[in-house]
Amino acid sequence: MEPVADKNNGHAKRARGVQASPAKLRAAQLAAGIKSQAELAKRIQQLEGLDKAPRSLVNRVFSGEQVDLLSLERVARALNTQAWTLYLTSDDQPADNLSTAQTTASPATAKTKLAPWLYAAAMLTLLLLAGHYWPAAEEAMPQLSAEPAALQLERKVITVLPLQGEHSQLLTPLLEQALASYSSSLPGSAGRFASANPLQLLADKQADMVFTGESRQFGRHLALRLFVYQRDGMQQIWAGTVAVSSSEALLLRYFSDTIAQARQNLAAIANPDWDLVLRYTDSLNYFELDRTEQNILRLSNELSAIVRLDARYTDAHAALCSALIQQSILNGSPDTLQEAQLACDQAAALNPDAISVLQAKANLARKQG
Repeated sequence: MEPVADKNNGHAKRARGVQASPAKLRAAQLAAGIKSQAELAKRIQQLEGLDKAPRSLVNRVFSGEQVDLLSLERVARALNTQAWTLYLTSDDQPADNLSTAQTTASPATAKTKLAPWLYAAAMLTLLLLAGHYWPAAEEAMPQLSAEPAALQLERKVITVLPLQGEHSQLLTPLLEQALASYSSSLPGSAGRFASANPLQLLADKQADMVFTGESRQFGRHLALRLFVYQRDGMQQIWAGTVAVSSSEALLLRYFSDTIAQARQNLAAIANPDWDLVLRYTDSLNYFELDRTEQNILRLSNELSAIVRLDARYTDAHAALCSALIQQSILNGSPDTLQEAQLACDQAAALNPDAISVLQAKANLARKQG
């Protein structure tokens, strides 16, 4: 499916831009747990370090205006999805055209049937009602869940697409293996549908669910995320950081645990924002540099910024604990060691069994004697 763009005599290069599908935007917004367009604009502001939230940009995308691809990618990044999954395609067009036609026709019909004074009174009433109910409707929006309470895998046709990025040949078979017990049609699906569009597979009813993911390598670490496509949208089900040297058994355990959690309560999954995962994984390279006070201070500052953006990012709190331990060794300050203790306590409160937390607590115990 091709993105719907304003074409000039069939020359795609002269298209003014692309349009996003309102239905796909709403599904992605619900999947990301974002309550309103204002919150989405605030998310973009945080991710890009802007002085002002780009509300006009978000409004143009959600109102169906043609925008440049970069603008749509900014919105998609904040929604933890890919820009192409939000395109308005020919499959969306009939419903959108019908809606537009009805919206355009309604005022014209009203003008022919209503006297001028009655028309004005009706419009005033509508404006008053809209002003009264709109804030309440926006606040209630998150409660309208488009997601099932759990990921239903039994008796489903499941497909795995190759993960994008580094180490795909290792990671994709492991994801297939983690899902193999739920679908007899799954083995080899990544090879059969290597170049397929997940939305097209769902539309053609070749699959009920499509699993895939993405990876990015930063030095000795790999940022990794998994997501699932269903007919009501896409949702990220796991995002985290692993060592490039991780064994296949450990990676398989991550995948299997993620799927088990999604089967229990899909809506409860709260993973870090993908851009924060990339930023966190990149920051770990400071541990590989010379342990100078300047390098460790930069690492501590970066991790502090990350946990301010996401106070529930367990691995970032644990890494901050380890960084502050190193900093206390270099500067000899008991206050810095106390800060490390607080960071470790915060990480343990979030997930005491996480590998990063256990490592940080062990480092702290050795330092404290």
